[in-house]
Amino acid sequence: MKIAIKRIVSAILFFVIFFAVIMYAGIIGRPYYNGAYNYDIWQYFYAEDDNTHNVINIGSSAIYRYWAPMVAYDEQGFTSFTIGTTRQAFDAVPYIIEEVMKTQNPDLIVVETRSLINERINIIDDTENANPDMRSWELGVLAGGMNYSSTRYNMIHELYIDTEGDCELYWHIPILKYHSLEYSLPLTERLARIRNGKDPLKSTYLVSNVSAITENSAKKQLDGQYYLTDSDKASIDRIVKTAKDHDVDLLFVSTPYLMDKRHASMQQSFEDYILEKNYSFIDLNDYIDDIGLDMKTDFYNSTHTNVVGAEKVTSFLAKYLADNYKFDNVTLSEKQIKEWNISCEKWAAESEKLKKQWAENCLDANTAPVEYND
Repeated sequence: MKIAIKRIVSAILFFVIFFAVIMYAGIIGRPYYNGAYNYDIWQYFYAEDDNTHNVINIGSSAIYRYWAPMVAYDEQGFTSFTIGTTRQAFDAVPYIIEEVMKTQNPDLIVVETRSLINERINIIDDTENANPDMRSWELGVLAGGMNYSSTRYNMIHELYIDTEGDCELYWHIPILKYHSLEYSLPLTERLARIRNGKDPLKSTYLVSNVSAITENSAKKQLDGQYYLTDSDKASIDRIVKTAKDHDVDLLFVSTPYLMDKRHASMQQSFEDYILEKNYSFIDLNDYIDDIGLDMKTDFYNSTHTNVVGAEKVTSFLAKYLADNYKFDNVTLSEKQIKEWNISCEKWAAESEKLKKQWAENCLDANTAPVEYND
């Protein structure tokens, strides 16, 4: 009897160790992309102390290139964290909310909406970004750093699109996907991933590049081709239901960018549905002047702000959030307050460096920026 028990315990212990090895091998093996931010954001999120964030932002680069948590904390006093990955699937948001609520008790979830709009346009236009390989890659970026759980399993199972040379199992067990030299990275950097602590900049990833863009001229009106489908509307409803199930407020946000007629039509379709359902939404494209954005100097391409534009957007949106929502779910300890103050100091130094580069880039781009002084 004792021998049988020992064998059972040994077998269980073996599978636990084997599972842990597979999990950490996936963490070590997954590739870098845009300085690793996309793949490592979950590890930084998990490193945060439980129940310390008033606001969680979810979305693609249309949110993480626009938001500086330390600016919001310094100006409005609430904490925030951004779970953003490149071209993040809109259908993944409910799963992300579920994962967030395991360790955080935010007052508000902010969901950026451009990922849905771009997804629908890519499908209608049959662009390269709509092909199964690209959409499978996007899922891998998001799922690669998530802890193993039923939430992660369900997300992959529901969103995986079968592609040639790929299979769903690869995304459930990342080491199967990321074992080749195609994803080469120095071993020291790979090993550092299992030691990842907190992100000192609290998910702030902004750039100093400059590209002058034109003012938006496309009017928001439906053109008969670019509009939300019933499936898109169901995705929106599911996000709202998930937030309600977890008793957390939800705000949809569209960040400023250069629209063409397709985007303007999709934007109008989205807003019509939001109005019909009485969901909370703010389109920051309607507040360009209030934000103070300079289209010549505050963007690094037609769809993303640089550091100067992002800080302006953060200041405006943070005030909007503070004026319209109550932040009372989080009480920071003295140690946690000190940590945020240190992050603010680090961001101040990083922001200063980026803005100096921004001023130089403005000159190189032959734009006319507001004079930047130390």
